[in-house]
Amino acid sequence: SRQPALKRVEMGGGLSRALEIVSVNQATVSDDLLKLQANVKNMHGAARRIIYKIEWMDENGIVINDSSGVWIPLRIRGGETAAIQSVATTPKAKDFRIKLQAARVN
Repeated sequence: SRQPALKRVEMGGGLSRALEIVSVNQATVSDDLLKLQANVKNMHGAARRIIYKIEWMDENGIVINDSSGVWIPLRIRGGETAAIQSVATTPKAKDFRIKLQAARVN
């Protein structure tokens, strides 16, 4: 029941007009841990500050609550592509969702 890769990405408030998900790749690393990489392109000329969070899910689609589910800031320069990478903390993680939001600019 693998969802198409882009369905695993949720963008908040208007970001979908500014960012393009170029690709979402996954691999298994040591100890059967799932690793993901999402390549996110800033379609605009100006730099964007975003925050993102990875939610890992078990084989039943239940979110695994662990310390990795924190919002992480990322700045993507205009026209550039940035890679978001994460490795699951438990082999129970079989799927994931990436949430992106615009960072509040002070």
